[in-house]
Amino acid sequence: MNKASLEESLALLAPDLVKEKKKLSPVRVPDFSGSDLSNLLRDEKEESEGEISPSPSPVRSVTSESDENESEEERSERDLESPEVISESEDESEDVSEESDYESEEDELEHEEITISEKRPLTPTKLNFKFGKSPKRLKDVKDIKMSLENLRYQIMKFIFEEDENTVRYVICFDPNGEMVFVDLTREKTKIFDQEKIIKVTYKDDDSNITGSYMEKIKNRLTFEVYGVVFYDGVDYYFLKRNEEGSLVEEKYTTVDGSSDDPTSIPYTYAIIKYKDILDSPVDSIKRTKMTYQVIQNCQMEASHGTISSLFKNLKTLTETMQKFEQIYNKSTQQTISDWKNLSGSSMDYYQKFSEGTLTDDEKSVFDKISVNMFARFQLFNDQVDSIDSLGNVVDRIQSCTYNLKKVSEKLESKSDRLANNFLEIKDLELYI
Repeated sequence: MNKASLEESLALLAPDLVKEKKKLSPVRVPDFSGSDLSNLLRDEKEESEGEISPSPSPVRSVTSESDENESEEERSERDLESPEVISESEDESEDVSEESDYESEEDELEHEEITISEKRPLTPTKLNFKFGKSPKRLKDVKDIKMSLENLRYQIMKFIFEEDENTVRYVICFDPNGEMVFVDLTREKTKIFDQEKIIKVTYKDDDSNITGSYMEKIKNRLTFEVYGVVFYDGVDYYFLKRNEEGSLVEEKYTTVDGSSDDPTSIPYTYAIIKYKDILDSPVDSIKRTKMTYQVIQNCQMEASHGTISSLFKNLKTLTETMQKFEQIYNKSTQQTISDWKNLSGSSMDYYQKFSEGTLTDDEKSVFDKISVNMFARFQLFNDQVDSIDSLGNVVDRIQSCTYNLKKVSEKLESKSDRLANNFLEIKDLELYI
């Protein structure tokens, strides 16, 4: 058998590497290692019993005996063709390597895209990001103070809620001189004047407004009235309308509460929204005036009721005193008269008893007289003790008389003080 050239051997053993370019897979290019080629060459050599010794260099060509018989022209053409074949093989190897890397990257990208598309929903969804709430900036009460003063509202105090560390109400009087509580519920406001604040805390209980006076005002509030506040010296009861127009209650207790007992008829003032004052100052004053018409009518009725009750009770007391005097005089005179009569008979019987001339019948009568005299003696002592117990009543009557006199002098003094006189704001007496 003739020895074959390297090109012929390659053509027999691996024709795809020489004649045609290897078709590339769109997904993965299989590697063709040198060990696989060596195994193929070794198997082919045993079958052909030839002595083929391929050169390790792909550029150099190996000649055989049949090559000597070839013409120079054929050898020249073959030598020219061999480098082209080898060159194509090298280009192909480089192309395969580049395409393999490129396809590997494409496979990774494709895999990543497939994975992401499997995890993502088909329809777009709204991204919900949770951010920490930034604290709402508190308004400076100086701005509110300036706005109110520009509308001729004179500020007197601030209701400061310690739970939220904000001012809830501004106490002032309007151009008509009527005291109002300006509602700053929707205006988170910080305080700057510590001397004018009244500290309160929210009072969470189920108690409702009680008392005939408070109920009477509540029932008379029309829809034009926003609200009123009751102050009994310790607690504040705010009664105002919500967004639906219903009356709702808010209760606060003073931090530095008064040690005095709560008043039976609380101080009552009008409430108005800060926004309403800014939006419509004239209407706000009209609403305040309307509110105080309700409040003052109820206050006048309550005052008249109190005075009427005083006269009624005073009349009852006078009548009771008159009746008591009659009963006392009658009882005392009767006791003294009985005692005097029994005492004369007792002395006669005792005289006979001492002389030994007292008969048995007279002795029985004398015993009865002695017992009845003792009963009158006890009755007289009981009368003295009962009258003595009225000393506390006397003290209370004197206290009532003193209070009536004190109230009368106070009313007269304040009335005379205001007569033909103008006061400064600092001279006003506040009950807030």
